[in-house]
Amino acid sequence: MFRIDIVICVNFGRAGLLEKGTCRSPLALEPGVRSAHNENCADLISVGLIAAVSGVSWEEWWTYDGISEISCLAQQNSGMSYRLRYSRTAMTFKFSRKERTPTLKAGNALVTLLVLQVSMGDGPAFWGLINPEWSLCNKGRRQSPVNLEPEKLLFDPNLRFLHIDKHRINGLISNTGHSVIFTVENETRHHINITGGPLSYKYQFHEIHIHYGLHDQFGSEHAINGYSFPAEIQIFGFNSQLYSNFSEALHKAQGIVSISLLLQLGDLSNPELRILTEELENIKYGGAEMPINKLSVRGLLPDTDYYMTYDGSTTAPACFETVTWIIVNKPIYITKQQLHGLRRLMQGDAKHPKAPLGNNFRPPQPLHHRAVRTNIDFNLSKMQAAADRSNWRSMEVAYACTITYSVPILKVDVLRLKC
Repeated sequence: MFRIDIVICVNFGRAGLLEKGTCRSPLALEPGVRSAHNENCADLISVGLIAAVSGVSWEEWWTYDGISEISCLAQQNSGMSYRLRYSRTAMTFKFSRKERTPTLKAGNALVTLLVLQVSMGDGPAFWGLINPEWSLCNKGRRQSPVNLEPEKLLFDPNLRFLHIDKHRINGLISNTGHSVIFTVENETRHHINITGGPLSYKYQFHEIHIHYGLHDQFGSEHAINGYSFPAEIQIFGFNSQLYSNFSEALHKAQGIVSISLLLQLGDLSNPELRILTEELENIKYGGAEMPINKLSVRGLLPDTDYYMTYDGSTTAPACFETVTWIIVNKPIYITKQQLHGLRRLMQGDAKHPKAPLGNNFRPPQPLHHRAVRTNIDFNLSKMQAAADRSNWRSMEVAYACTITYSVPILKVDVLRLKC
């Protein structure tokens, strides 16, 4: 949990400071006020959040922990002040006063400036509410991540093996305050291309995101039959045949590919993952970044050609539904020491570290009848198919079970749990 100051406008009826969503004659308010007195707010009509934010943008403000409470000092041009509290359960604003507490819905005209103290918590459900441009986060029908149910996978014989160029690249690993991100160097001449699989175009690698939990029981964004992993790596690329860069492709059809690697605890880490985690101590605080040299993106992937794929979205605002997801059906391994290094990272700077960066994952979203395809052929004999179903059901056992990834009867690697 942490607090930030932002400035927003509200409507006071007779205050008359609003014109087409813009505050005129802004009041000079002192930031950091956590409480105030309220003698009379009878003139108050309604409150709404808009992107009239001073000093921070929506892109900087959102968090995976979200909004749990907003308290602020608001001041009319008459000089009256009062305390505003936001209830995340009712999704309403309440202004404290002795006689009554009006309940106000968000989204109406805004007038007077507020200085807010914001506590963050349980945020992804609010992404689509705090910024109209992020409405897909709440209203979209192809959102990510999702819970993958192996029994509902559809074998697609037209799916090809995935190809990622093997050469190494340089870039920067950074703590953005939201996530750990590796971004390829801008001056890179030999780009890494991603082709094959379910892709109809050539995609150019752009960045890697690391999502993880503060506890081993959760951390991944995608789940398998409700089972979450301690962490997940997502490799993003953009459609370089249709679009000129990642930003353009982000909100365009077939713009983005994301390859999801589920991470499991192990005694020996993936060697390319070690290259990334060696710099964690140097990016402990938000905004810090360090160069990474000679990283093999292809080397991050496990030794398997099999995967699951579906059409989805980015898992952070604005939740654009432009992503082809490819979830590799075998994990890579991360050590306890590496996870500890991730869990030491903070959202804020050294003076104001705020909260730990971990738990930076969005919960699974409804599938809404989307097909999840796979290149694993389950079209075997009835006896074998029955055995397969039994093996898939074993994934529903408790987390304490040991993870294995081989079912000999299938002659392919598949994801399952074995007690």
